[in-house]
Amino acid sequence: MPDNNLNTLDKVLEMYVETLSVSDTQFDKVRDRCTSIWKWLAREGSILRDKNPEVYPQGSFLIGTAIHHENGALDVDLVCCLDFDKSNISQKDLKEKLGKELTEYAKAKNMKNKPEPKKRCWMLEYEDGTRFHIDILPAIPDKDAGYKKYLLESGVTDALSRTAICITDDTLANYPRIDNQWLRSNPKGYALWFKEKMKVSFERGARSLLERQLYNAMEEIPMHKVKTPLQKAVQILKWHRDVMFEKNPDKRPISCVVSTLAAHSYQNESRLVDAILRIADEMDKYIGKDGDVKNPVRPDENFADKWKTDATLKDNFDKWLEEFRRDLKEAASKTSEREMIEVLGMSMGKTVMGRVLENSGYQVKSQVAPTILTYPEVKVSPTKQWSTDDKSSA
Repeated sequence: MPDNNLNTLDKVLEMYVETLSVSDTQFDKVRDRCTSIWKWLAREGSILRDKNPEVYPQGSFLIGTAIHHENGALDVDLVCCLDFDKSNISQKDLKEKLGKELTEYAKAKNMKNKPEPKKRCWMLEYEDGTRFHIDILPAIPDKDAGYKKYLLESGVTDALSRTAICITDDTLANYPRIDNQWLRSNPKGYALWFKEKMKVSFERGARSLLERQLYNAMEEIPMHKVKTPLQKAVQILKWHRDVMFEKNPDKRPISCVVSTLAAHSYQNESRLVDAILRIADEMDKYIGKDGDVKNPVRPDENFADKWKTDATLKDNFDKWLEEFRRDLKEAASKTSEREMIEVLGMSMGKTVMGRVLENSGYQVKSQVAPTILTYPEVKVSPTKQWSTDDKSSA
């Protein structure tokens, strides 16, 4: 592939990332809400105050790969970890205690809707013009020494195993009783693993932030503030998937499978085009012989477990990846920037393509871009990290 084509394709891919990405303002808005909930749970009079509540995002908002919905809505997953032990509380009691505090929080904030219970979490929906809802997952630290030993023997580092948590699920038979068998998770550990996979490129980008004295240390810098080629590639992969499965979202490849396979494939390329070409070419090579996509910080969890009971899910992954490869190859075969934008736009959606064309200074036909997406701006205090132990946070 000619170097000129690659250079142009890299520029076009960066344009799409800019259009798809959740803005810094929106990230700050999420952090603002996260901190507000934590402060409520830690206030005097809270029934959870003495349980050292910790509230933090998980998934795409934690690893910096969040993309917006076409209607501008934000769906955010948070964890609320509380210092209980499995020997003195049931999943049901934990979830109800958090639900009681969240109900009081919604009342104090004059929210229209009460928290809604879901299978594993509580959902808070904001109707203040921000099109914003939060799922808050109750959790406790995983203090099982036997399980930690298993993780260490499986190759999970001590640093990654220390952040493991146990979570609630009201479909389990033991949900209402005190019992040692809880579901496990480790979103912080996964984020640390993901960050390690892009360590060279992350530190490369982070140095400029340190030089400008925006942060005091590398550890303070949130992952979304740097945006490595790996993070950008995952955003493009997820958006392409979402458009392809727009009419059948329950059958699409799930995000943790996409992110994990992409991270395994990434070799700290400095350009997005080089990263995404390698990832597209190699990501399926990291699927196990049994069709497994193991959680790198929980080897007993298979992210692709549903492939075993529904063969169409694996077929859909294969069809999507092949389609993505064809789209990249077709775009790379073009010689002009506009042609590449339009080729990718056929699979990324006409609305997004219209925005990319408009932002690039091209004339846009009305049928190409029927609606330009807009997002409400809010003023928030500058923030440096997600940590909820920052008492000065808004």
